[in-house]
Order: sequence, then C-alpha cells, then structure tokens
Amino acid sequence: MKTEQDIVLEDEITELLLCSGIPANMKGFRYLKAAVAIACKNPEVLDHITRQIYPVVAQEQNTKPQLVERCVRHCVLRAFESGSFSDIQEFSKKFSNKKPCNSEAIAIFAQIVRKRMNQKALMYKKADTNKVSQEKYDALRQELEYYKRMYGDLR
Repeated sequence: MKTEQDIVLEDEITELLLCSGIPANMKGFRYLKAAVAIACKNPEVLDHITRQIYPVVAQEQNTKPQLVERCVRHCVLRAFESGSFSDIQEFSKKFSNKKPCNSEAIAIFAQIVRKRMNQKALMYKKADTNKVSQEKYDALRQELEYYKRMYGDLR
C-alpha cells in the first residue's frame, strides 16, 4: 500500500514528466515515473541504473528490464525531440544540442523533484518563524515534519 509520502512524490514526478512533454499514455511514462521515484528515494542507485533501477521497475510492472530501458529511452527521445526539455532550466543548460541518456534524464528528473520538495519544505519552515494563527502554524508544522521524514533534515 502506498503511503502519503509516496503519493506526494508521485504527484510531483507526474507533473514534471508531463511538463517535459512526455505523454502519460506511453508505457515508458509509467516506467520513467517509477525509476525517478526510486532515484529520489535512493540517489546512490543512479550509479548502477541497469542493475538496480530497471530490474526493480520491471518487477513492479511485471515486465522485463530490457523493455523498461527501451521504453524509457523512447520517452526521453520523444521529450527531447518535442523541444520541451529546453523549457526546463536544468536540461537546457546541459542538453541544448544532444539528447540525454536514460541515466542522465532520470538523475536530472530526480534532482528537480528533490529540489522542488526541499523548496516546499523550506517554505513551510520559513512560515514557522512568521506570526501566523495557531491552526495554520500547526498545519504547516505537520507538513514540515512530513517532508523531513520523506527527504531528511534540510540543514
């Protein structure tokens, strides 16, 4: 069963992938979403993407690692060819003329998602220091604790 943390993470990844020009109806969309989620939770797996990410995604999706790799590659190519990557600052800096490989795309997507989640957590932490109503303060404090549990302490 998915936790609330997993659902928030999936929503953030889905939004990013859609903004990147990857259609949600492609098989690779699901695989890429799962791969980015794994990379967000454990960035060390990016060093061994073919041995640690693809087999896990394939097992979750009841398919073969080779198919996962091919479908992810197709999604990355589709997004690159559509020009949507250039709208994302992290991609436009590094890949203006060449297509990123799967591991680069997964790593950058994971980095963007972690950055967005950290920014949200910092925003809520900053709200702690401002004068707000007790109800709002309690709600923000709970959300901050949630992000700390999910992504660790931000210091």
